[in-house]
Amino acid sequence: MKGKLLSMDKLNVSTKRKKFQVENESKNSVNNDIKIDKKMKKKRKNDIHEKTCTSEKKAKLEEVKESTNQNTTESAIEKENSDATDHEELEVEVSKEESDKFNGKFLRNAFNSAAGFSTLQKFITLCSQNNKKDLAAEYLQAGGSVLEILRLLDSSEKKNINNASTVFAAMHIAIMKILAQYPQMQSSAEEACRHLINTHLASIHLMLSAQSKPKNRKIVLKLLAAVVSLGGTLPRELLNHLSFHSQLLEVLVTHSKPTDPQSVRTCFIHFILAFLIDGTASDVRALLEKRGVLSSIFAGLTYDYSNVVQLVLTTVKKYILENPIITKTTKLHVFSTPVVQGLVNLYNWKGPKNWPGHKKQKLLTENIDPEEKEITVSAIHEFLITLLTSKKYGIVFQDKSLGTDSGKHNQLINTILQSLDKPWEHEKPAELIVKILTACPDLIKSQLIYTEPFLVPRVSKKWISVMQFIKRIINDVDVDNCLKLCSSDMTIMQMANAISNLTIPPIVMRNAVIPSLEHKSPIINYETISLVLIMIKKIESFIKAFEHSKFNSSEISTFKNLLLEYVLKHMPSFDCILNIWVQALSHESDDQSADAEEKDIHVEIKDRLLIIINLLQAYSEICPEILLTSGTANLEQKPTILLTTLAGIPAIDEEELTFMKVKALKILLCSNLSEFTPNEEIFSVSLSFLITKVGDKNVSFDSEVRQTLSLLLNGCGVFEGFNDQIEIWINSITHLDGIDDKLEVASYVGKIIKRIYKHTEKYLSLIHKIEENTGEEEMDISRQEDIFNQLSERNIEDVKLLSAMLPVTAISLPVYAAVETLKKTSSEALAHYLSVVFTHTLHCQVSSKAFLTLIEGLHIPGQKYFICWLNCDSPALLKKPFESKNIFRMVSKLLLGSDKICKVYTEEMQLCMQLNDETFSFVLTNFKVKGLVQMVIFYFTQSLQKSDVELPTTVVTDILITLLTIAKDMSTDIEDLFKDCAKYIFKHPVLLQYFEGISKNKTSKENTVTTLFIKICMLFSNSQKQSYILQHIRPFEEKFIMQIKSAVKKIKSKEIKKELNIHIELIECLHLNMTLSIDLLAAIMILPKEKFVKSDKSTLSVWAVMIPKLVDRCFTGEIRNEQGLFITLPENLLKKIFSYLTELKLVYKQEMDSWEISLFKYLFKFPHSISTIDEKIFTTLLKTNIAPTTFNIINLLIERNPKLITAFVKYANINENIFEQKSLIFSILSNSLKHKWDQEFLNKVYNACKIDITNFLTEPKEDGFVWIKENVDAAAYLIEHTFDATSCKEICDTVLSNGNKLDAVQEENLKLLQTVFKKSTEIKADALKDFVQVLVHITVTALKKDSKNITKLNFFCKTLIDSISILKSDVNFTFEELSKNYSWPQFTRINLKSGLKIKKEDKCSTSFLLKALVATCDVAYKDNTNEEYAKTIFEMTTSHSEFINIMLSNASIKSDLVELLWILVKKNHTVMLATHVPLYLAAYNATLSTSDQFILKILQHYENNGIKLDEYRPYLWGSAAASHYSVKGETDTALWRQPSISQVLDLLVPEIVNNTIKNFPVKRNWQCNFTKEQVNLDQIYDPAFYLSVFTHILAEYNVVPCHKVIHSGALALIISACSSTFEEVRLAAFIAISRFYFHLEATSSKEKLLWINFIDTLRNGIKQTESPLRNIRLNGFVSTFLSRSSLVISQPLNQLYSPLQAFLMAKPALDLNTIPEFLQLYHSSEIEHKSHRHWILEVIRDGLEIDSDMDVALKCVLFKMLFDFYTSTLSDNLSKTFILQIINSVTKLPKACMLLVNGYGLLPWLITVTERLRRGDVQPIICTIDIVNNILNSFHETKTKETYHHLMLMKVLLKIKTYFNQNITEEYLKTYINIVNKTIINNIVGSALTKDHLKDIVIFAKQLLHDVSVCEIMLQFGCKFVNKRNLELDKDGSTQESLCKLIEIWYSYVKNAK
Repeated sequence: MKGKLLSMDKLNVSTKRKKFQVENESKNSVNNDIKIDKKMKKKRKNDIHEKTCTSEKKAKLEEVKESTNQNTTESAIEKENSDATDHEELEVEVSKEESDKFNGKFLRNAFNSAAGFSTLQKFITLCSQNNKKDLAAEYLQAGGSVLEILRLLDSSEKKNINNASTVFAAMHIAIMKILAQYPQMQSSAEEACRHLINTHLASIHLMLSAQSKPKNRKIVLKLLAAVVSLGGTLPRELLNHLSFHSQLLEVLVTHSKPTDPQSVRTCFIHFILAFLIDGTASDVRALLEKRGVLSSIFAGLTYDYSNVVQLVLTTVKKYILENPIITKTTKLHVFSTPVVQGLVNLYNWKGPKNWPGHKKQKLLTENIDPEEKEITVSAIHEFLITLLTSKKYGIVFQDKSLGTDSGKHNQLINTILQSLDKPWEHEKPAELIVKILTACPDLIKSQLIYTEPFLVPRVSKKWISVMQFIKRIINDVDVDNCLKLCSSDMTIMQMANAISNLTIPPIVMRNAVIPSLEHKSPIINYETISLVLIMIKKIESFIKAFEHSKFNSSEISTFKNLLLEYVLKHMPSFDCILNIWVQALSHESDDQSADAEEKDIHVEIKDRLLIIINLLQAYSEICPEILLTSGTANLEQKPTILLTTLAGIPAIDEEELTFMKVKALKILLCSNLSEFTPNEEIFSVSLSFLITKVGDKNVSFDSEVRQTLSLLLNGCGVFEGFNDQIEIWINSITHLDGIDDKLEVASYVGKIIKRIYKHTEKYLSLIHKIEENTGEEEMDISRQEDIFNQLSERNIEDVKLLSAMLPVTAISLPVYAAVETLKKTSSEALAHYLSVVFTHTLHCQVSSKAFLTLIEGLHIPGQKYFICWLNCDSPALLKKPFESKNIFRMVSKLLLGSDKICKVYTEEMQLCMQLNDETFSFVLTNFKVKGLVQMVIFYFTQSLQKSDVELPTTVVTDILITLLTIAKDMSTDIEDLFKDCAKYIFKHPVLLQYFEGISKNKTSKENTVTTLFIKICMLFSNSQKQSYILQHIRPFEEKFIMQIKSAVKKIKSKEIKKELNIHIELIECLHLNMTLSIDLLAAIMILPKEKFVKSDKSTLSVWAVMIPKLVDRCFTGEIRNEQGLFITLPENLLKKIFSYLTELKLVYKQEMDSWEISLFKYLFKFPHSISTIDEKIFTTLLKTNIAPTTFNIINLLIERNPKLITAFVKYANINENIFEQKSLIFSILSNSLKHKWDQEFLNKVYNACKIDITNFLTEPKEDGFVWIKENVDAAAYLIEHTFDATSCKEICDTVLSNGNKLDAVQEENLKLLQTVFKKSTEIKADALKDFVQVLVHITVTALKKDSKNITKLNFFCKTLIDSISILKSDVNFTFEELSKNYSWPQFTRINLKSGLKIKKEDKCSTSFLLKALVATCDVAYKDNTNEEYAKTIFEMTTSHSEFINIMLSNASIKSDLVELLWILVKKNHTVMLATHVPLYLAAYNATLSTSDQFILKILQHYENNGIKLDEYRPYLWGSAAASHYSVKGETDTALWRQPSISQVLDLLVPEIVNNTIKNFPVKRNWQCNFTKEQVNLDQIYDPAFYLSVFTHILAEYNVVPCHKVIHSGALALIISACSSTFEEVRLAAFIAISRFYFHLEATSSKEKLLWINFIDTLRNGIKQTESPLRNIRLNGFVSTFLSRSSLVISQPLNQLYSPLQAFLMAKPALDLNTIPEFLQLYHSSEIEHKSHRHWILEVIRDGLEIDSDMDVALKCVLFKMLFDFYTSTLSDNLSKTFILQIINSVTKLPKACMLLVNGYGLLPWLITVTERLRRGDVQPIICTIDIVNNILNSFHETKTKETYHHLMLMKVLLKIKTYFNQNITEEYLKTYINIVNKTIINNIVGSALTKDHLKDIVIFAKQLLHDVSVCEIMLQFGCKFVNKRNLELDKDGSTQESLCKLIEIWYSYVKNAK
């Protein structure tokens, strides 16, 4: 066993070694990159080459020294302090002859001779010379060891420092060689080092002291670093034994000669870092607990070498900051304010040459290498960013109020920020602060307050740096993080205020922005405007992020409005910005203010103007109201000055000027559109300018131009009603070639717009006239109007949608005016441009005749294309005015051409077309996608209306689907192209005209349109974009319904006799809502039954097929009305559907599976509808052919409506053929087991099924008898109620005799066998024993043949455990026959083999195997019988390959394994051996976890049976025990291998110590009774163990480190035990305290008097009680107070240290019948009074353990004070939380709870508490819920059922509900619902909970769980037919089940009340 443990240790060490090697290689690579002097580099090249063979460990610890040597290149002092002189005083001259005879064997002999020391000195000399001979390796290979070297010191004078230095230097060499090349010798080296620590600690301390020489300190520090590198327990032991007091630390870290690369300070740094690199997590934690040790090395880093600084920072960052085990609290202790300030000062790193201690130093900064400084500053910068900005690794805390509350969440960081002097003037500090403020937005306000004096505007670089600093702060505000922080705890108003203050800080606005706007300097104006621009952009980011968050539309709108209101109020006005624009243009102001400094920071005029334009553009996009609310009349210049003054800007190129003009135009169009009327000159100029810029190669500029031009054209009003055509006019400009053509078109467009503007009415009348004069061609307008009229007659809300269809003609005013003008004058460019415009306009027409008539007679390119559409000729291909490869021309060819082979598809968002053998690819713009959709729809609709136009339908469909797919991918938040295309398609009246839900034939045009419609709808459904089309398909929906109803009427009136072709898919595509579906369903159900079958009676008709589709719509999709209520089928309609169902099955013999499936789903969704199904319908359903689908409906009806059982039984008794439907019978039985079945019916079932059940049990098969397997519970019920005991016994006998046939037994067989064997116990008492024997055999078979079926094995094992539990109900039951079962050896062996396998994917999957073995072993043998096979089982268990791994792990099966060991050692004492103890201790964690409690019982059992445990005292446990007891050393090293007291105390984990004090197990006794009442038992130390350990440790014969007892928490644990309710536990604690007092008296510690007085206070308090010690129990308050005080007094920096020390020193005796120091701390007047109050409240919370503690609290008038203080204004949030936690602790005690309720007004106080809560107070809400739960438990225990009590609790609960937010977890919601459930005890309390309250709870549950439709349906329709089996309230039930149960109970009380 020990060997296994040792091998594990070695494996871990080996793994660790590899890790270190990788780390060292990476570190060496970094340090070797540092630049060094070329000459020194050549000089040292050979040395470096020779050292490559040294250890990786040595490389790690020495690499800094070597690289540091490379930096020391000039002075003589640096040469003298090189690495070669480390042992200069130890070295002696060695001749070549002596050197040659030195080898390993010679050295060993010499070391053991009188000349040992001289030889050792020569050994050091030779090793230091780095010659080719590896003398250290030869020595170790010859059998030498570190211990052998150390023994030289044992034989000499220990106080001789020179001897010690020699030995230590040699040990260092040997250890480093072992680490590098001989890992197998590491264990012996560890023993030697342990010997060193235990015997030569005085020498180590002496060499480290201030009296020692520096060279001795270097040697010992190098040795200690090597010792730490060995790992194991050595680092911890060193920390325990070494005393690092402040004076010693000062000696070790103070610079004496920084230029020495091997200084004492550097060696000490290496020593400390070795703990981090080589130590375990506990070692690192122990190092950090030594206050000031690690932080001491930071102070002098300013004058260390660059690579040393880098090594320190990177190591500390990796092993402390990024170490998940190190808590944030520990990091705060290490990185205190002074430490962090010192680290920040490293930005001013100066290096060793500038150390002020140098005497001949003239300029301290002369010799700083800029490259080294840059590297160093980068390292500290990276370190500080992690420390001060990382929430995961640093010391940052999240403030959910964003700095708006009074709490200080990041006080340390704030202090650091305030200490930095003008950080904005330096790059790295400024960047650090910006990143800190990004991570901690709550600190932004305080930082801006600090900058306030520097914000006053002035022309200087310093002021500009301040402004740039503020810009960076605001710009880097993390939008997502801020919203995430504040969204949970703040209202929308609070969030808006907080974010407004972050992005537009009032301090900055007041002190910088507002004064700057009035300043004359353009530079100041420029900086201010750029700052305002960043602010407004950040506001935009917040709004966008909020819109995409989880908030609803109302909250988003409120948030947006609040922010924009703030912007309107505080941002500079348009007037103000225009004034700054004027100033920016003034050259005079530049000249007047241009002093020397301002010239250096001069900003070009163009840059000033551009930033102003960018700001105004941001205004127009985010808050255009700013531009509209300005009083521009007061300005000398109009806003058009933005445009008119751009021409005179100096030093600006044409491109920049153009871009600025476009932006200025856009701003003016947003601000003052009235200036741009067509009759104004600025309109013409702007139009001409913009048109010439359309089509620019710069995509972003072109987009800006198009947007601006669109605004201009849209604003003039000439396109009113046809605004979508503006894009056509703009895009057509791209078809013009030169600038002249564009100018001509611009002039032309400007003229016609002016003409239209003057004569608008004239052109409107002309267009109207041409529309009237033009007779509609193929399209039947009257027919379309009839459709609209018929749809409008329906009383629906879609009249507006019908009128919003596309207009029949789409002739805009500019089109008419252009045609009119073109007939008079024309040019080639104009004709070409208008030809493109007219082509796209034609494609926009629904009816083209009016438009084509208008342009008839024009002479423009493409006129032939227009004429062919007008004259009803065959359509011509589109050619001119488009180029040959133009996409529009290609699509026209594709649709109208004669190509036979064509294909359309998309590839990488490109439209690909294949025509014959050619393939074309096109990249589409948004306009092209829209234009192509319009073109294809135009062609398609024309083909529908014209007989001579035929299109390939497949190609039309393909191209439309492809275009829509591309549009979906191109859609953005700004422009949703997919939605726009859908709108155009579904609003087309021709498609609506030809849309027919009932098609005459498959080749008709109507069928083609409807098929295309279905495919397009499916595309939107598959893309999850149904919402895009729902609004637009309503006319199609209504037409479909109208056609169906019309057809029904005609069929009923016999106008239609033939069968119809109905597109049933439309029911799904049209997304019919519940109302329409029910309406349509009702209309169809008017038809007679024979219409639901085809005329040949072979299959169902289309009407019958539609019914289940429509029923499906009633429970899918939108099934609620506007109020959120469910809409269900009317009772009469549902009844009629069932009537038709039964008749169609009975009369017409049709398969109605689809009907039955839909009806089953509907009834399952809405169980209240089951009331519709009466006995008559149910009986008729039974008469039909019962298919599986019918079977499901019958089952559901009987399960939910037990009244139908009577009808079923009645029918079955008459029609006995129903018993042949065994699946149906058993399924009904299974679902209604609680019903009292008619015995006659059961007997008939018995007669029909007896043989099958008997065969199922006696002849088990894997297949067959499916109806039994699916309904095992029903079969078991039948056996219990119909089978007699004799029959059961016969079955049992048959089973026992058919052993081989049991191999096929499955779970179902076993469950029935268990029932049969139980039944047979009526005539055979031992039948259950036989069943257990059978079970063992079956389990063995399953383990052999089906070992991977975990579910099956677990079921078998559970059944076995349950059966044994029944047998064990007899006292002292044993079942020795079980051990003689022939399957028993196989059962135990295979069970162990499989049960101890830990599978990575499922660690607890086989746990029941071990549980079954435990249960069987416990009854198979009697205790103390020494059965041989019990010993065999024990040996098999302990020899299993996974045994040690499980014992040393935290696997879930560990407790079962340990329980098995406990059972076996009780059965056979001979298995107990002393060698087992180390393993038990290694597996033990000293806690109250189940496995630990069993291990402690085992150890006690060993001790009680003569196994001596003394040799293992003081007991180590856990990993320390595994490591310690696995060491196999020599006998002469046994002394120092005994566990030390410090080792034991180091095992105490602070977190578990604190948790033990908080949750001390007062009911844990000395006999180790099992404790399972508390939670997290694995986080509580076991007093039954630790008191024994501490009592032994504190014995008078031991040397006890008293400070260790205190600091480790041992004293606190002992004091906590004084509150135990068991006398022996308390006495053990008192003994331990007494012994500790004895040791305190003997110590010489400075704190001796304090601790003696501490215990004297307790002793005198006990004495004053005048009671025997055995009767003394410290109340929970006193024990907790003293325990916590002992921890506080060990920490002088703790805020409670001073008051507690004063209390303990002043008090001669402690009053044991009160709460110590309660009033003084609770009403403290100190500065830290809150900390004092919080601490004493925590003591009270954790001290309330039993009823006697309550008596003490009442004596102190505690609750009156707490109740009063909670509601006072002095109470802070944390105090309130602690008070609620105290009440929570009290209410857990029933008597105390009732006292508070009846005598202290607890319930009214709770109501007051809930009324003062706020939304987001998560902890108080949760605590209040727990309190109410405790009160209800107390009411239950004391049988209190006072109505008024429960009414008040209900009021509390209902008030709490109003504060729920996203932070309430599902677990607490479930707890809340269960508590509300328990509160309702009668009708009166139930009436206090209204339906609206339940709705609120359901709504919140829906937000949390997403789907609670079951609860919603129950709340709306009642609970009459819900599934009661799923609503049994238990701890494992889901939250939704709990809510359903609450609704059910509420309905039951409401029903009773009525």
